[in-house]
Amino acid sequence: MTTKNPITLIGIDCATQPQKTGLALGQYKEGELTVSQAYTGKKGMELAKHVSKWIPDNAPVLIALDAPLGWPVPLTTVLQHHQAGLALGERHSKGDELFQRTTDRVIWQYTKKRPLDVGADRIARTAHSALAFLDGLREVTQLTIPLAWIPGTLSETSAIEVYPAATLISRGHSASGYKAKDATQRRQELIQALSTEILIPEELHAALVEVDHPLDAVICLLAAADFLDGEVIAPTEEQLERALYEGWIWARRNPTIHTKS
Repeated sequence: MTTKNPITLIGIDCATQPQKTGLALGQYKEGELTVSQAYTGKKGMELAKHVSKWIPDNAPVLIALDAPLGWPVPLTTVLQHHQAGLALGERHSKGDELFQRTTDRVIWQYTKKRPLDVGADRIARTAHSALAFLDGLREVTQLTIPLAWIPGTLSETSAIEVYPAATLISRGHSASGYKAKDATQRRQELIQALSTEILIPEELHAALVEVDHPLDAVICLLAAADFLDGEVIAPTEEQLERALYEGWIWARRNPTIHTKS
């Protein structure tokens, strides 16, 4: 996607609490991504109101959220009529079919990194918070903020689901070792590795090194730029119908690392 004017990108490393949420603001123009703000939220912060100030009135914005934005269709289907003590679905069905989304399996095929199962993990609480944040943002801004489904286009302020680990792996970077509290050296190395693609002002480095949340939010910005470029793994025509219900992780397409299951 080419444009003469910078496109505002917002990255959110989602969490159940504001003080564990990473926030990043960036501008993307002619293939160049510049980060202007990156930090961790504060206790009691109203995230929707806070982020709404980053959305201009006269131009669309792309919001990239690191959290599942839907649940597996098979799970939601069987839960509608489930009663305590009865099996979920067929007795001999595999748990993966209930707890993993189509996009989770596709990301695994491409990266050999498996996203957490939103249907069977604490990540469900993060997903709930992310969806509540989006709903609050719609209320504050009076914008519809739909999910974007056509890579390379942006006609209105929209949101996408991303997965920083997949974004890193697609570039040949390791997605491990930088989230620990004391992994400051690893985070410094990762910032350096990303510096060829992202312009991160020196004054933001301290916040990115201190804790992983804002760094992940910056990586969300990179995933958003990949979406605008159209260089992403998109659902096939067959997968799209389910993806509309389950959500879809947008990650860079890199044929050199594509591994079929």
